[in-house]
Amino acid sequence: MTPDQLRSEFQAALAAASTVASVKAIRDEYLSRKQGKITALLKAVGTASPDERRVLGAQANALKQEIESALDARESAFELHANGGLTAWRGRLRRGFESYNELANGVLRQLSLAMPEIDLSSIPAAPI
Repeated sequence: MTPDQLRSEFQAALAAASTVASVKAIRDEYLSRKQGKITALLKAVGTASPDERRVLGAQANALKQEIESALDARESAFELHANGGLTAWRGRLRRGFESYNELANGVLRQLSLAMPEIDLSSIPAAPI
């Protein structure tokens, strides 16, 4: 199977995933060390001719990174939704900071960055 065929098959499977468990099953199907489809593709790179090996290896590694990133993003989205989503974060931020100025300057202090205080008062007020 070519990297492009694997990519389109993966994208269809990920689009159909509706739970964290289904995303983890897709991760196992594609990235499992022993029987993963990407693992099989990477093993096939070793049997290709030297000229094809370079191109196929680069494509396979890029596809592996793409699949890992897509799976991580989908799992994060499910977990964020399960934990209350953005509204839960807004509530936590509101308890600690009254304005964007305080939030921005608090982040800079926490990161120990030597920067001037930020004044965002010219930006129209929006809820944190």
